[in-house]
Amino acid sequence: MGIQGEWQGARMSAFSRLRGIEVPRPRLMSLLSDIPSVFTTVVKAGAGYGKTTAVRAYLTQSRLPARWFTVREQDKDSVCFVERFCSTVLKPYVDAAQRDEIIAQAHSTFTWIHSAESAGNAVQNAPLLQDEVWVVDNFHLLDDDQAVMAWFDCLHRRLPPSIHMVIVTRTSPCLPFVESLTLADDALWIQSRELAFTEDEIGFLFHEGTLLAAKGQSLEENQPLENANQRYLQRTEIREVMKRTGGMAMVLSMLLRDWMQHGSYHRLRAALSGTASLTERIGRLFLEGVTTLQQEFLRNTSLFPMLHPDLCNQALHRLDSELVLSELEKRGHINLSEDGISYELHPLVRDYLLASLSPSQQEKLVETAILWHLQRGEESRAVSYLFFLSNKEHAGNALAPYIHRYLHRGQISTVRSWLDRVHLSVLESSPALLHAKAEMFRHVNQFSDALELYQMSEEQALIRDDKWIQIQVEIGRARLYLDTIQPAHAHPHILAARQLVPRKNRVLRLTVLQLALENSINSASVGRANRIAAVLRESTDVALSTNNMDARMLLRTGKISEVITLMRSRVQIDGADERSALAHREGTLLLSLMYVMRGEIDEAQRQAEFGHGLGQSLHSPFVSAVGFIRLGHAEHLADPLGDRALNLYQQAVSQMDDMEIPRGKSEAFLGLCLAHGYRKQYVLAKSYANEGIRIAEHAGDIWMASLVRLGFGQAAVINGDMDTAAEQLTVSIAQFQHCTDAFLETAARIWRALALHRVDNRRCHEDVAKVLCETERRHWGFLLERPTYCGLRDVQSFVPLLRAHRVHGMEQRRAVQLLDNLDSAELDYHPGYTLRVQTLGGLRVWRGFAEIAHGQWPREKARQLFLFLLTHRGVYVHREEVCEQLWGDLSPDAAERDFKVALHALSTVLEPDKPGRGPSVFIARRGSMYALTKQAILQVDKDNFKSMAASVDSADSKKSKKVILKSLMALYQGEYLPEAKYELWCEEERTELRLEFIQRSMEYANLCYADQEYEEALAICERIVKSELVWEDAYILMMKIHGAMFNRSMIIQTYHKCEQVLRRELGVEPMPATTEVFQQLV
Repeated sequence: MGIQGEWQGARMSAFSRLRGIEVPRPRLMSLLSDIPSVFTTVVKAGAGYGKTTAVRAYLTQSRLPARWFTVREQDKDSVCFVERFCSTVLKPYVDAAQRDEIIAQAHSTFTWIHSAESAGNAVQNAPLLQDEVWVVDNFHLLDDDQAVMAWFDCLHRRLPPSIHMVIVTRTSPCLPFVESLTLADDALWIQSRELAFTEDEIGFLFHEGTLLAAKGQSLEENQPLENANQRYLQRTEIREVMKRTGGMAMVLSMLLRDWMQHGSYHRLRAALSGTASLTERIGRLFLEGVTTLQQEFLRNTSLFPMLHPDLCNQALHRLDSELVLSELEKRGHINLSEDGISYELHPLVRDYLLASLSPSQQEKLVETAILWHLQRGEESRAVSYLFFLSNKEHAGNALAPYIHRYLHRGQISTVRSWLDRVHLSVLESSPALLHAKAEMFRHVNQFSDALELYQMSEEQALIRDDKWIQIQVEIGRARLYLDTIQPAHAHPHILAARQLVPRKNRVLRLTVLQLALENSINSASVGRANRIAAVLRESTDVALSTNNMDARMLLRTGKISEVITLMRSRVQIDGADERSALAHREGTLLLSLMYVMRGEIDEAQRQAEFGHGLGQSLHSPFVSAVGFIRLGHAEHLADPLGDRALNLYQQAVSQMDDMEIPRGKSEAFLGLCLAHGYRKQYVLAKSYANEGIRIAEHAGDIWMASLVRLGFGQAAVINGDMDTAAEQLTVSIAQFQHCTDAFLETAARIWRALALHRVDNRRCHEDVAKVLCETERRHWGFLLERPTYCGLRDVQSFVPLLRAHRVHGMEQRRAVQLLDNLDSAELDYHPGYTLRVQTLGGLRVWRGFAEIAHGQWPREKARQLFLFLLTHRGVYVHREEVCEQLWGDLSPDAAERDFKVALHALSTVLEPDKPGRGPSVFIARRGSMYALTKQAILQVDKDNFKSMAASVDSADSKKSKKVILKSLMALYQGEYLPEAKYELWCEEERTELRLEFIQRSMEYANLCYADQEYEEALAICERIVKSELVWEDAYILMMKIHGAMFNRSMIIQTYHKCEQVLRRELGVEPMPATTEVFQQLV
């Protein structure tokens, strides 16, 4: 198999086209021969070093199957890049349907990375019979396009080991995957030092040229030699040529052409002497082999990066451009492009020729090229020619309309590259370009920069009396404050825009009205929002904005389920609805907030991770920071005392500080208030709550201020400050009523009822009645039956109120129903909390969220009794058996006496506020038999572990199975009850749990390995061998993982470690299967 794809487009230097001369370069070929043994090779050097030629020569010599892709200027249009890559490199790996799907995903900003994932998956699933080399030439042209770089990096990561990537570039590629491979010593770098010709290679090159000339042969057909009596270059002359050329291939090829024609060293030295730049020297050398007519043709078309015959005909008013170009290509002066129609000059030669054109000549060519490309529907290529215009102001003004279209499509990196090329003086004097750059900064969340540029744009617009730009500036400012939910700051700019818009411009007035609608939603002005929405719905002049305003209005009026229904459909759409990238990214984060409010932790976490990831891939720090906040909510709900939520909130605050967006911190401060509140760090919790309320109120966002007050009320109840709790929650309830948010009003009433009940205020029953009525009527029972972010973390805490309301309240039936749902209807007494017990990794016990410290256990035997009952939970154990196991060294009477003392002490520790000496709610008794209750009021991690493990096999998909297994791994914190390590009564339970953990861990690690999540799989394997040193399957998988990561040394190290452990622990050798895998990999 030869070189496929765009090989015909691989740019060859003039040297590569010399007939009859093959320069042996064993040093360079030896270096390139490592390409098949590494995952990635980077060939990096400036123009003229023969990068492309060297790679081509190696592939031709090695006969390795290869595919070639040459990046062009038009590939800075990200969609164009993906389309070309699919039709060339990926062509054998994707069918028509897959290709269409990859390209369709590439058209949408929020599925951009999915496009790369789909391409990578297609290659992974394709049957590859042998290794293959992929060459991406001219990679440096993508340097400024972050979107394309992210796409390529994602694809690169997903390629199978049989694909060896070669990146040919002038600059170091900013690809995280290449950087990681380089750090792991799994990437080969060939640079200018290795590509440059040595003195010996230069000597051989000119020696062979002399021999050919002596035989009367020429470089080119039908070209006579002026001097057939040529001499050889001397060593001192070779050194001088080396010194002056630096061993650059292209310069040497042109010197060789002259040497074979004239055989004069003085000519060579003259060509390389003087103060002329390298580009000038190369240009002069190039032109010596080209006829005058050909020189004129190339000079007059040098502005065109791609020499298309039709474009050349149109520019030069001739019909024979194809003949001229083909003759130049035949003689090696230009190269045929991958499309088989266009041609290319070497960049250095093109620069030289272009410098000789006058400004008027260049402008005429630009106009021709723009018109020609627009007629062909090639808009991005047409725009690229604007930068050749001598009138920079005219070029800038012509660019502005395109910028807004590309921003709307989410092609921000393309816009940034355009604006970076605009001359500073032109930019600073153009209100349209200043506004365009401000919009670009707004889209990438550089809000302070955007505001500064809006100000500059407005100043220039006022000087020019440009009303249109003045309106656009006010709309842009309003949108910036809408993006960051600062209604008080957005309002004056909406008013200003409305005053500036002429009454006759109905479309623009409706656009401003849309901004007013969104701002009314953000400021909780529900009545005004409904009136504006009605006006907009009646209008047929403009479509309603698709910035998820309808979903946010539903959110801020408490319609949680409706938001989920609406947004589920939107996040699955492939972008054909043309919503802005910001709106859609916000959609996943809206969903995450809804799920966390409903207590659906896994889905909340999944949506938050997705939204945060999109924010990162699309370089939107604001969306990324909100993703951190929503992830924090999910983590806090899952583990209110854990560190992860705290860290996520702090990361979000740090990012908001970097962006100078105080309003963005209010929701993070809500999270920090709750995180510190549940940790009993009440002073910190109050501080964060007050700051969050202040920020939200200053921004005019009453709804967010009320939400933070609700969180403050929660923290106050948890820390026993019932007066503050009642005060904050009363204000919150009133404000949610103003916003017509019945859902959060109900959540606030739950917490106020708890606060009032704990100070024996009978007004709590009014709130309980309202809560029971609303949760039943609106199907919000989950607020009382499972942990939710704004509701209860411990649903058992509301049971005492339900028990009291069952007797005194107005909603007795509903109270009885809920008590039954919470498995508490039959209890004679309830402590008002769930007893949570950790047994995996060591005993820890919490009453609600207050941990029982080791010193709070009055007797060690009481603690041992608890461990024994935990091990036998659900099974009634006779008192005599308990005494035999724990007090076997005492007489029966003494043992029974100590048992009773320990049982009382245990009951006191678990329920310190239990009235009287009645039976414990946590310890069930049947005569002389005892057991820990199986009711939901007692939660034990090892029971949850067993239940979760049993559900793995019934998972409906591999993805669901991985989610369950990952949760299972997190739950297993260590071996069961290490405090009772030598007690025989818990050994069987400990062994069963450890084996279940190891087997399920191996299952999870294999799934991760299959999905190429190598680091995760490796971490799990290492955890397995830490728990069970001799688990050979883990060593086998670790070797396979290191093999997939091209880490041969770690394969050997892993096998030797397995070998040593088995010999030391068991006195045996590794299984034949282990050795076989090792031998195959090395």
